[in-house]
Amino acid sequence: FDFQRFLVLFKNKQCEPIHRYLKSFLLQFGQKSWTVDEQIKLVKDFQIFIFDKLVQCPPFNAIDDELELDNCKEGLEKLVMTRIYSQVFSPVIAPRTKMSEQHKEDLMNDKKYHTNVKLFDWVSLKHLDIPLSLTVESNFIKLASTELNKMNNYKSPRDKIICILNCCKIIFGLIRQQQKSFKFEENADSFVPLLIYVLLQAKPKYLYSNLLYIERFRNEEFLVGETSYYVSTVQIACNFIIDISLEKLTVSKEEYESEVIKAQESLRKEQEEKKLTKNKPQSNVQTKPDIGAQIQERLNVLSPIPKKVTDLIGSGSPESPSQVLTKSAELMRQSLSNSLSNFFQPSSSSSSSPTSSEATADPNTLLENIKSLSVTEHEREIAIQKQREDNFEVLTKMFPNLDSDLIRDVVVMKSSEGEGDTAERSIGACVDALLTLSE
Repeated sequence: FDFQRFLVLFKNKQCEPIHRYLKSFLLQFGQKSWTVDEQIKLVKDFQIFIFDKLVQCPPFNAIDDELELDNCKEGLEKLVMTRIYSQVFSPVIAPRTKMSEQHKEDLMNDKKYHTNVKLFDWVSLKHLDIPLSLTVESNFIKLASTELNKMNNYKSPRDKIICILNCCKIIFGLIRQQQKSFKFEENADSFVPLLIYVLLQAKPKYLYSNLLYIERFRNEEFLVGETSYYVSTVQIACNFIIDISLEKLTVSKEEYESEVIKAQESLRKEQEEKKLTKNKPQSNVQTKPDIGAQIQERLNVLSPIPKKVTDLIGSGSPESPSQVLTKSAELMRQSLSNSLSNFFQPSSSSSSSPTSSEATADPNTLLENIKSLSVTEHEREIAIQKQREDNFEVLTKMFPNLDSDLIRDVVVMKSSEGEGDTAERSIGACVDALLTLSE
């Protein structure tokens, strides 16, 4: 996938009708608070509609290669989702916005997950029946955690998935490396416990919401095979942590209760410190409120700590992310029909006054914003070079017995094989190649 190549074609003046369709959709989408199911249907229907229009418009109508057409679908998805991210990704929806019940539930599960990774960060490999002697400082564990924590740096579903794929490939690389020493099988029984351990160590923020976002808005054509397996497995691991209990761990009741009590006390102290910081007297100097900081502060507040362990483990299981898309779109088809007809019309002057900030923007604002998503080739080359150096440094620690020049050659080769955004995040492929060379 090469987003830059897509943007070069999309910015062509002959695509102005497509720009107007996109602007109209963004205006209409931002004018009211939709339910999650409505958002899913509107976005997916619009992407089907706009792709059909796109391939009829020069210069896209000259494309007949399937891979290039897939690149166009990927480009449209990234373009649309980047623009509406603040309206559909639960953790970044503005507090003053009327939030749907499902978005509120997303945040509650994020808080529960975040609380549990802190309550259970004492869980070790033996508690998950993993026959390895690793530590948190293990290069594989650190690298897998780093890749997973990059998810919130990206807005498109595909970019978030790449972070998950890299993390999972590194974990499988660890399993392959340890197979002979510990008779560790390369299968789900080995992979899932290690993934749970990585999640507990990495403590990725908003993991639950990220997984839902991927499942809601990723093009189903691309959510198949290896990608589908890894995303589903991370969902399983995430739900395990949300519902973690004594029965799910290999640990004595005494050790379990002792560790949880200590973790609860630590969390209480952390919350008290936050309250003290929050209640500090403010300076008399009036400053402009930082809305972004207020949003972040609200999202960082943990859910209350239960007084008893049974309060934590007695609640029912939350709705699985995979259940979200099984709800029938037919139930809302009639209520959305009028809105959809407006969404798929080119933007035109109207007597109404849209509430979205897009409404007051200059007609060229959309194209300018699209241009702002693009980086120059020089900047991209610098970013790729920096990523190569970072990957090389990490991989030399992970594979100390391999020649450093060989590792550098693999890093350069794998980043060169990737296209566009993929070239900057080729760490998973590097691990696979170096494991093969080290056998």
